Amino acid sequence: MFNVSFRMRGWKTILAALTCAALVAVGAPGRSPAAAQTADDGGVQTITGKVTVTNQFVLNDEAEPLMALIDLTAFVKRDHDMHLAYPDQTIAGLQGDITQGATFTMPLPIVPRGTFNDVSNGKGTGKGVMIFAIDFDTNAIGDSFMGPYEWAGWPGGLDSLQFDPGTYEVSNGQMVIWAPDDKQMFPTGYGDDGKLFTKDDPVGPLKKGWTVIKLNKDKPFEQVRQPTVDVPILEGLSANNDLSKLSYTAAFDALVKDLRVRYVFTQFKHIDWDALVKQYRPLIEKAETGHDAAAFNLALSQMIASFHDGHLYVQPPQAYQAKVTAGGLGMILGQTDDKQVIVSQALKDLPAAQVGIKPGAQILEWNGQPIDKALSATDLLFNIQSSPIPTRLQQLRYIMRSAVGTKFTIKYKNPDDTDAKTVDLVSVKENTSQRLSSFSLGVGPADMPIQVKLIQQNGKNYGYIKISTFESDSVLLTRTWEWALNRFIALKVPSLIVDVRQNGGGSGLLADYFAGSFYSAPFDLNRTFQADKDGKFLYVGKSVIQPAPVQWTNPVAIMVGPACASACEIFSAAVAHDPSHLVVGRYPTAGVEAGVEAWTLPDGLYFQAPVDRIEYPDGKIFLESVGVTPNVKVPVTAASLLSTDDQELPAAENALDKLVSP
Repeated sequence: MFNVSFRMRGWKTILAALTCAALVAVGAPGRSPAAAQTADDGGVQTITGKVTVTNQFVLNDEAEPLMALIDLTAFVKRDHDMHLAYPDQTIAGLQGDITQGATFTMPLPIVPRGTFNDVSNGKGTGKGVMIFAIDFDTNAIGDSFMGPYEWAGWPGGLDSLQFDPGTYEVSNGQMVIWAPDDKQMFPTGYGDDGKLFTKDDPVGPLKKGWTVIKLNKDKPFEQVRQPTVDVPILEGLSANNDLSKLSYTAAFDALVKDLRVRYVFTQFKHIDWDALVKQYRPLIEKAETGHDAAAFNLALSQMIASFHDGHLYVQPPQAYQAKVTAGGLGMILGQTDDKQVIVSQALKDLPAAQVGIKPGAQILEWNGQPIDKALSATDLLFNIQSSPIPTRLQQLRYIMRSAVGTKFTIKYKNPDDTDAKTVDLVSVKENTSQRLSSFSLGVGPADMPIQVKLIQQNGKNYGYIKISTFESDSVLLTRTWEWALNRFIALKVPSLIVDVRQNGGGSGLLADYFAGSFYSAPFDLNRTFQADKDGKFLYVGKSVIQPAPVQWTNPVAIMVGPACASACEIFSAAVAHDPSHLVVGRYPTAGVEAGVEAWTLPDGLYFQAPVDRIEYPDGKIFLESVGVTPNVKVPVTAASLLSTDDQELPAAENALDKLVSP
């Protein structure tokens, strides 16, 4: 349930020291030029390096990793939405395991393809230089280059430069520069404003050909002109937030300090950080004193549950979770559109059925409270939701999860009875009811991420594509998607059903790309913001739905539900941008929307939080706590809750039939 945050090309790495040479400063009072290296006046010919990746989101899709020479014109112009000038780049393959350190060798072209930038502040006499970074990338959509579907702005991590968070200003690292002649000038320092490529930069001469520039904060930049240069690849803004070596209290303090600045919904969700620290830090201190890993874990779980944010997650204390949820009553509850709570299943030989509760029974009270009030008070400690409908659906599941032996008093009315009854039940060890009511029911670990079939129903044909995730081998996903669309086009299938009801998210890039198959003209879907060091959220780029190479122009229906979260919702919202596209479902999507980042806490505990705030173009929060609402609403009734048949699929077929010409 996430939308991967790479901070617009943000990833990571670590590398070797660089042997450098300096620029002679022009108009830079008080700056002593570093010793220039002149071992070879022909300039740099080859870049070598090593890449180590620890970010789990990057590792989730590393089928075709590569290194690319990325044009930095967007950074020079400070344009987060600028695309690369050309659809191809100089690239190099990687040898070895990227988790342990993979190496690369990149021969530089005699004349590169790039954009000339005059960064001489009026002191140069030529047309400028081409400015590049060395960046780690993975093939996303079937070719080994970064195209307009994959790239906008400039790198943020896993490249040769270090960037400041939020601002994406270059603070350190190395650039690769190409000069067409000896008449060009290049900055020798950051200038008084501390920023690169601004009017106060001191500049100096640059030799013809390739030069590696080592950026120094407190002394003049250095030039490297050796034939082969080893360039460090830095993890930068995509580096794993590793707090694992700290004590519990130190890790808690560091995490809260970071989240105070970077958590995207502090105001939107009315988060009082001081109150949270006051409430939960004593529990952390107690856990540290007792060396109690489970207590530390539980305190964090309880804290983030109060946010009602489905993207906030900490790996649960498994023994405790198992203990407090092992018990059940052997029944599955549902709620109709008119707010009646109905027993959809009462499993044989388990407590509910044993006391006479039947399928279709209406639950009226729970432990002496009206059922609606009891449900609202049900804690979702281990299944946090962002929006009201998914919250209620999970409360219907967890209201009866308990430690084995817990007593319940339930007032109910069976379908054929005239009077209500009140019974006492005791939970027993059973997880069948929890499994059968899961949002992921029917999903198997060996399922293909995209499943395709032709539905033939009553003499009519429908294309059907089930997308279970946007987190997988990107090339596999995009090629399967395009193959399916092309196949249905070749078969002259009149309409298409895309099933994303159980898609928990993944890559927003893939979500955008897939949605582009339904549009012949681009449009802005949303904008992304990240916090700088002071907690001010700054614009870092927009999501533009571009027409994809494979186009589907016949009617389409997407089936959604509360398990469609994050990147799945980006896809759904993009498709729903055209109101003629059908969005079919009993419920909206999850309403869990942001870009997330991970932390490693003591004892190897996994933690994640949203750090990319996504807004509509008009400035409103994008989808969070709301989701994508169906325009073909499938009714939820007592009868439909009792049925084991798919409710949305025939509704999608019927709605499409009305749009297909006879």
